[in-house]
Amino acid sequence: MKKQRRYTRIIRFSAISLFLFLVTSFAYLWIKSEGEDRDYLKFRAEGLSLSQAAPSGVKYIRKYFSKSRSAPDSLKLFFAKQSEVNRLHNRSDLADNDYLTISFVGDIMWIRNGWSSFLDPSVREYLSRSDMVFGNLETPIDTLAPVPSLLPDYVNYNSKPHLLRSFNREDGSNIFTALSFANNHTLDKGDKGLERTLKFLQKEGVLVTGASTGSTQGEREYLLIDSMGVRVGFYAATWGVNKPALLSIGDISINRIELASKISILKKMREDSVDVKILYLHWGYEFELYPDEEIVRIGRELAIAGADLIVGSHSHIVQPFEICLGNGYNLGSDSLSRYYFNFKDSTGVPRKSVILYSLGNFTTTMYTPLCRLGLIQGVKLYKSSSTGLWDWTLGESAFVYNNPAGLAGFRRKLTFYNDFIKNLSSRSPAKAAKIDAEVRSVMQQYE
Repeated sequence: MKKQRRYTRIIRFSAISLFLFLVTSFAYLWIKSEGEDRDYLKFRAEGLSLSQAAPSGVKYIRKYFSKSRSAPDSLKLFFAKQSEVNRLHNRSDLADNDYLTISFVGDIMWIRNGWSSFLDPSVREYLSRSDMVFGNLETPIDTLAPVPSLLPDYVNYNSKPHLLRSFNREDGSNIFTALSFANNHTLDKGDKGLERTLKFLQKEGVLVTGASTGSTQGEREYLLIDSMGVRVGFYAATWGVNKPALLSIGDISINRIELASKISILKKMREDSVDVKILYLHWGYEFELYPDEEIVRIGRELAIAGADLIVGSHSHIVQPFEICLGNGYNLGSDSLSRYYFNFKDSTGVPRKSVILYSLGNFTTTMYTPLCRLGLIQGVKLYKSSSTGLWDWTLGESAFVYNNPAGLAGFRRKLTFYNDFIKNLSSRSPAKAAKIDAEVRSVMQQYE
């Protein structure tokens, strides 16, 4: 009996010692990572394996909570002016034409619980009014694999079917027209998880692009959607995946962001007489409020190559947008001419492109206000009276918020931000003011 008590004391002492060691080490690394230049804000986990990224885990956590706001002043000014540029677009001949509406959302992620009740009906109703809805599914939905529910699981995802089925209309059809499944979490449940997810989406009537297996391979490298007389091409790609070794197994195919191949895809769309070319790209760096200059360069190259609408994801926070004008496209004002990216291509036909660098998280369990904020960006497609070609204008920018209500989020709601902040203000004005102050600068970029 005495020996057993002694062993118990040793185990307890060892556990407490280990805990104190880990806490002390974490605190030391936390303080050390501050540095004179806050070097943790420069940390980027993309492209690193888990073993490579783990030693810098403290930097990752600090960046997650602090968010990097760094960018050249010239780039910040350029993006600040884009909302003024966008207002000029609303003077188009849209009012004299029939138009088709599209809504884009950001990352649809694992939410731990509340799978059947998380969606506020107002968000579903809002999206259902669009002719087409697109987003990025950043989690497998493998019905034969376990779904984590206790701890935050940001490394290896799997979600329940109701994450998607919550967006079903009364007739059983899903609001989402098509989803990108090209992101770093695509292979979280392996090749079988990928195949089962793709077949689940097919059964639900949701088109998918970005990843495929031999049994789910489409006839084209991109989706061709014909709606209301307009041919829409939709293609998705990612910088990388969490388990790259699996790419060599069997017949898995995941679209990667390589400029030459994307230009080739856009060429094929043009040859197929696609009217509106959409790229959904999982790119950039996490927890950064501005796109990297290299990402800006790639986005512009793809605009020149023919992309009309370029939608980004992966940063987990909303980033600004950019409008590019091609071949002398005229908005009727020269006062903001230095805040356009102007280009010429081989067609010589006046056109424009928009790059939505990141729409942030659409569904998530992340903790910070900027990570809980998501953007639903509307786009209106219409046939230009001057060129006879399909053109676009940005529609409404509607912000949503992932409210983790209740103990451990058991009453979580994805609701409109304005409704969330209004309700919170009536109960906790100080907390509401703090959240609003943090996210307002991001939201203003889309006003």
